[in-house]
Amino acid sequence: MDANVILAMLVLSPVVILTLLRANAATAFLALCLGSVLGSFVAKDLVTTLRGYIAPATQVTDTIASLVLLWLPVVLVAIFMMKTIAPKQRLINLLPALAVGLLGALLSVPFLTPELRHSVEASEVWKNIETYKAAIVVGGTAVSLALLRMRKKIDGAHGKHH
Repeated sequence: MDANVILAMLVLSPVVILTLLRANAATAFLALCLGSVLGSFVAKDLVTTLRGYIAPATQVTDTIASLVLLWLPVVLVAIFMMKTIAPKQRLINLLPALAVGLLGALLSVPFLTPELRHSVEASEVWKNIETYKAAIVVGGTAVSLALLRMRKKIDGAHGKHH
């Protein structure tokens, strides 16, 4: 499979899913950050704990555990926060959704099979994404926090009507 197609799937899948489900992408971005921490600190212990219940620990098992821990919080946010974004807010929700896709690609590519990873890393698109990784993280964080703050103001302004 072409490296650019793989990157497009990694980047655009979260955008499409979060948009169609109208899930809060700002929260999904923060959930992806949580998933990264889980994958870094929990994956090996999880595989060790599940030893005997799953296939013997291999690099593939570690990879699957890391990818599941990376993306599980995002999937849960997409499910639990379904329809929390009004249809008119979909356009502004695209910014953090794109940040989820770009950061997700940056965090997922290292877990791909070696051949696939080398193919992706050799592509010009990947080099551009990697060049701007700091901007992706800072921009995604800033947009997510700003949108969460705006949401709080909006919710507080309308409050409960008795």
